[in-house]
Amino acid sequence: MMDNSVIYIRIAITIAILLTGLVFPKSKIIFVIQATWLVVLSSFNTLSGDWSGNEGLYNLTTSAKNVYGMLAVFFHSQNASFVVFNGTLTFIATLLILYIILKYSANPNMVLSLWYIFPLVDNIVQKRAYYALGIQIVAIALLFDKNHRIRNFIIFEILMLIAYQIHTMSIYYMTLPIFLLLNRKWQKRCVIAIIIAGFIFRNGLQGLVGSIINNDEKTDLYFNTLAQTSTIAHTLFWSVWQIAQLAIIKYINKEKVTNERQEIIEDINWWGLTLIPFYSFNPVFTRVFRAVMLYNDVMIANDYRRKGFLIGKTGAMVVALQIGFLLVSFYAFDMASSTTDMIVFPIFANNWILK
Repeated sequence: MMDNSVIYIRIAITIAILLTGLVFPKSKIIFVIQATWLVVLSSFNTLSGDWSGNEGLYNLTTSAKNVYGMLAVFFHSQNASFVVFNGTLTFIATLLILYIILKYSANPNMVLSLWYIFPLVDNIVQKRAYYALGIQIVAIALLFDKNHRIRNFIIFEILMLIAYQIHTMSIYYMTLPIFLLLNRKWQKRCVIAIIIAGFIFRNGLQGLVGSIINNDEKTDLYFNTLAQTSTIAHTLFWSVWQIAQLAIIKYINKEKVTNERQEIIEDINWWGLTLIPFYSFNPVFTRVFRAVMLYNDVMIANDYRRKGFLIGKTGAMVVALQIGFLLVSFYAFDMASSTTDMIVFPIFANNWILK
């Protein structure tokens, strides 16, 4: 058993890197340090909360019936352990995330710092969801180009089909291009209708989802097992959680001249509200929104302006709000119900490059 002092030192290093990124949001050296530490923590992890289940799935997958199966069969043919399999796919997903941050952010270190707060730990725990997340994040970038909308929508759907064959929750993203075809007025109407219908026909959601993903084990887990702890208070909390992200993005767009990408990001946040009925079962469904959160972080960080010691008030405020939002998210997902020992500590204790 590793000495807790070593774990605390690694956590302290992570916090120091996080804070440095907030203070020096544009430094290339800091970005390299942040990116390297992110790769080390995620790609070289050897034990975490869902490790045994993911390792068991990898070991039992012997047929190439989907993308995950094809990848597993290939790695099996190379006599690769789950550590190698997970490390490779996590590394690829991390590179895709870093690429998008560099492509769209004026303050990339700040974006990484926000990502460090949340969902860094949860991403490392959720192995297959993280592999799919990299694909989702790259696919969303295609939606910003309205000059080739039809072509990009088709590519987006293909990428989401690939991501779906790695993690089933990716299937929900296939509704996004259709939503973006609507103007803002109809988007709002659509959101209201879906939320109302979702709660009215709540008991039928499991059957609907089951008919789409054709995985009884998954639907039973999400809609029955995990839903046993659901309460009205939980549903309200996660509904406010979802609305809060839209509110921050709307505030930024209201306060400054917006570009097309910012408007599309706001549209996607409106689409995110359609997830609210699913939160009445369990917040596990917030993972669907995680790819959008990266673009929210990018947009929020881009609003941050500093000239010497002078800091723009609006930018500083939205960054502070997002930090608060992410800290609440981190606590709710990774620390509440005394899960720190099971979720957080193993990530810093089990890493083959940090032995």
